[in-house]
Amino acid sequence: MTRPAPSSAPKLPGSLAANPVLSSWVRFSADGEVMISPGKVEIGQGIVTALAQIAADELDVDIGRVQMVRPSTAASPNEGVTSGSLSVQQSGRAIRHACAEIRQIFLNAASNRLGVGVDALDVKDGTISGPGNVSTSYWELAGEVSLDRDATPGAKPKPSTQRTLAGSSIRRVDIPDKVFGHPRFIHDFTLPAMLHGRVLRPELSAAKLVNLSEDRARAVAGLVAIVRNGNFVGVVSETEDGAENALRALRRVRGNIVKDRIEIGQRREGITELHSPCLAQVARTCSSVANSPRAAAAFEAAIAARSNRAGRGPV
Repeated sequence: MTRPAPSSAPKLPGSLAANPVLSSWVRFSADGEVMISPGKVEIGQGIVTALAQIAADELDVDIGRVQMVRPSTAASPNEGVTSGSLSVQQSGRAIRHACAEIRQIFLNAASNRLGVGVDALDVKDGTISGPGNVSTSYWELAGEVSLDRDATPGAKPKPSTQRTLAGSSIRRVDIPDKVFGHPRFIHDFTLPAMLHGRVLRPELSAAKLVNLSEDRARAVAGLVAIVRNGNFVGVVSETEDGAENALRALRRVRGNIVKDRIEIGQRREGITELHSPCLAQVARTCSSVANSPRAAAAFEAAIAARSNRAGRGPV
């Protein structure tokens, strides 16, 4: 029994196959812009610039016309999560294929309007022109061309040799908003009744919570709750600054989360009481002289010197 040969038929990119309607990816606005709607979010990694380059290349428009639409659950293609450095691979391939097909759709529409063969038409910055000085544009044709249709596997994006923007360094479109602090990133969103949380983390992963004084933190304006579950401590506040201030207030109390230290002076049966497991071996070495005041003083001085070298100050 022979196995059937694998199909060589072209397939849509994964994200486009999952979200095939072309209008969910690309729209032409009345003011001469191209609206590109990826399903990946810009969180500072620069994908809006890379995706804009891909769209501008395939549509033959100036990149200044490309407006990247921030994703939303209601309106954007569902591309799952933004993670793993996969945004350009997944969203970029989908946008490249969608834009290549849309360019061909508009070339066919321009051919019908202008009475010129598709092969004789050229696109430059969204203007479609042909012999005899005839021309139209994406925006002139947008009212006649519906993109509420599914993408097809047969579209052919440009070969890399014909791309002028993708793969080249250009000014990142997200930098000005970062520099001037404009609220456009996902972490700038403010939702109704939104609360902010912070976690009080120890400097050592195995450190244990031995004492927690909440008075200072509870005096911080906007505090909603202090959450404690075993060694876990978190604060919830009405504002981000409030959460940060409450966290600082908890940290100010000496001994909240025991750090890289051994409590000298609390000894039972000649064994130093440990609060930091990473020093257990050191303590075992010193346990034989734990009842000696001189040994205890020397040990405490060594720990203080170690902390000072680490820039922590006295313990």
